[in-house]
Amino acid sequence: MKAEIITYETKGMSNSKRSIISKAIFGYTDRTKGSQYTYQRGGILYSIPHITITKKTVVVTSADATKLKKMIEGCGATVKSWKIDIKEQEIQKRCG
Repeated sequence: MKAEIITYETKGMSNSKRSIISKAIFGYTDRTKGSQYTYQRGGILYSIPHITITKKTVVVTSADATKLKKMIEGCGATVKSWKIDIKEQEIQKRCG
């Protein structure tokens, strides 16, 4: 299966902008009313089979890579990617 390793760089960005990008990609846990209620807010990777390597590096299928790269670049981060081949079972097994 064709896949891509995608990494992004947020050098020179404020901490709040970095947080916005991270939440848009990976999602976050939202707590309300003194942490009485919690909600899981999904990011773009919530619906995409992926393998997270580090905080800023993921492996996604080539079909989904374009959507992810556009979103990250739209937030102002620098994106680098490399095409790879991976067994389909690996990416499916990892994303649960």
